[in-house]
Amino acid sequence: MAAFGQDDHVRIYGRDFASRLLKAGFFVEIEQFAKEFSDNEIAMYGFLPHEDIYVCTNR
Repeated sequence: MAAFGQDDHVRIYGRDFASRLLKAGFFVEIEQFAKEFSDNEIAMYGFLPHEDIYVCTNR
């Protein structure tokens, strides 16, 4: 918990996350996954409406 500020498996990353992935050698696409769903579906599935999904592939 001391290292990540929480006791579960979820990590909270900074705004530099995409640039850190790029620096590590990945091609990064940022998707706003929840925009594909209605408000009812977002609530039903427990999505975070403004959460970005980072899709990484090797260059």
